[in-house]
Amino acid sequence: MSRASSVTRFHGLSYESIVAALSPAIPARLVVAHLGNGASLCAIANGRSVDTSMGLTPTGGIPMGTRSGDLDPGVVLFLARTGHLDGARGGVDLDALESVLNHESGLAGLSSGAHAPGVSDLRELTAAAVRNSDQDSATPNQAIAALAIAIFCRSIAKTVASYAAVLGGLDALVFTGGIGEHSALVREQVCRQLAFLGITLDAEANQRHATTISQPASPITVQIIPADEDGRIAHHVRNLLTQKPAK
Repeated sequence: MSRASSVTRFHGLSYESIVAALSPAIPARLVVAHLGNGASLCAIANGRSVDTSMGLTPTGGIPMGTRSGDLDPGVVLFLARTGHLDGARGGVDLDALESVLNHESGLAGLSSGAHAPGVSDLRELTAAAVRNSDQDSATPNQAIAALAIAIFCRSIAKTVASYAAVLGGLDALVFTGGIGEHSALVREQVCRQLAFLGITLDAEANQRHATTISQPASPITVQIIPADEDGRIAHHVRNLLTQKPAK
């Protein structure tokens, strides 16, 4: 693919579309957060990706809807040694391990309770977290939902901060993906934790999902840009169809 995809395996078309949308004035030090049920971040230096949160598989990185994100390898050993991954014929059931990491973790795992299944949809978690917020004390479900969102946002902020170190600073932060484009709560929590970098959020612009949601004086521009993965696919197909055959 093009300039944004020198490192990215996953969400590469999304990141490429953001770089295309920002062209020709691409910020030299850019972090893009593609936040959805699957989520990742990418550090982009002068239009080329130099780091991304997902690894060999899309399970790595930040917690997602049902995927664990990065975790202590000792967790897997603990689950195996305590019988949580026992197979029907003995030994570790790798299918069970894959199910735990990819389908029962992330926001769903964080929000699950003793008698209630977890919720992977950020919209449902947000509704639960703010419901009855005027009460003196939070209900158990409200507290669990708020904690899941807080862990999600903290992981995003930590990754952005680490990428600022990778890039030698930060000029712009872009939110994209279903959550990135539509959750004012997530964007506010992330940017609040990044205030030490100089980010100052425009609360009103954030609430109405404006394109630029940072204040004019903010040294780091924060924007919401919709991903256009279909557009990038069409771009590459057109290029392939118009290429002259090799002689």
